[in-house]
This record gives sequence, structure tokens and C-alpha cells, in this order.
Amino acid sequence: MEDTLLQWNSGYAQSFKEGSGDFDSKKHAIEKFLTIWFEYLEIINDDKLKAPLGVGAPGKGDLLESAISLSSLDNIAVNINTLFSQYQGLN
Repeated sequence: MEDTLLQWNSGYAQSFKEGSGDFDSKKHAIEKFLTIWFEYLEIINDDKLKAPLGVGAPGKGDLLESAISLSSLDNIAVNINTLFSQYQGLN
């Protein structure tokens, strides 16, 4: 996580916002962002919700992200709130 933050603060954020550097244009930058954003939503949906819920009661609790600590729902909420903050352009 620290490496990602370091890269972001060391110029990647600016090139992303300008559509330069790794990106051909602002359109390319936003397309990349949205692609990653939607892929992550699919991961939350498929791996963190659908798989543990299963097709019938009581579900498959052993597939929960944090089954022992009982923090799976909290983790999912953090994931979704983070994506929402990104959508709003917040840090």
C-alpha cells in the first residue's frame, strides 16, 4: 500500500489527471480507471457476496473473507465506501 501511495504522490496522480505519461489522453486515463473500478465491484459481488451466500441457507460461511473475526461485512463496507470516495474524487 505504501508503494502505491508513493507512486501516486510521485507524479502518477498528476499524469493520470492530465491524461499524460502512461496514458494517451484524459479519455484513456478515465477508461482505465473505470475498467479497474468495475472489475473491483465484480470481485466484491462475486467473491465477497455471492460465493459465501451460496444458493441456499445457511450459505457457505467458510468462504467469508474474515470468517473467524466476523468482520467480513465491515470489510465489504470499507471496500464499497472507498470506491464511492474514488467516484466522488475524494482522497
